[in-house]
Amino acid sequence: MWYLLIIIPIAFLFTACSSEEQSTQKPIFQTEDVIDATDNEILPTVNYQVEIATKETFQNDPVKVVEAVFDAAKTKDYSVLSTLCDPMGDNDDPTSNMCNVANATQEREKEFVEYFSQGQVVGEGKIEGNTASVPIKFGPKGDLDEVFVLVLRNGLWYLGQI
Repeated sequence: MWYLLIIIPIAFLFTACSSEEQSTQKPIFQTEDVIDATDNEILPTVNYQVEIATKETFQNDPVKVVEAVFDAAKTKDYSVLSTLCDPMGDNDDPTSNMCNVANATQEREKEFVEYFSQGQVVGEGKIEGNTASVPIKFGPKGDLDEVFVLVLRNGLWYLGQI
């Protein structure tokens, strides 16, 4: 019984020391270690994806995504095109080139405008699971038939192939 008188104070001593030691240890995350999610320089892609996924956007509709391509060709404002390619990279070469028109040669830019400024959606888009098909007319005279295939990623439609 007398050994309990010795063991109990020793147990209290260990728990007191360990809790004091824990309070002086550096926390895992300091406030300066936390990334400010509003800093668009650090997280531009993440912030953009969160922003567009949480509000109504033209990328909720595959037909509107295709129409954005034609609008870019008509206005020569290519800023939206880079956001239209599949973020997973599952694009064919013509679609990847289309998404990069803003960085293309003047010849490729001229060709894009020539072929897509007269473009239009014909008929209705068809959605099957995570893909959509949108029939179009395009070309210098707007008389060539083609189909845009789009993919659904995180609730938004992206160009997959033409």
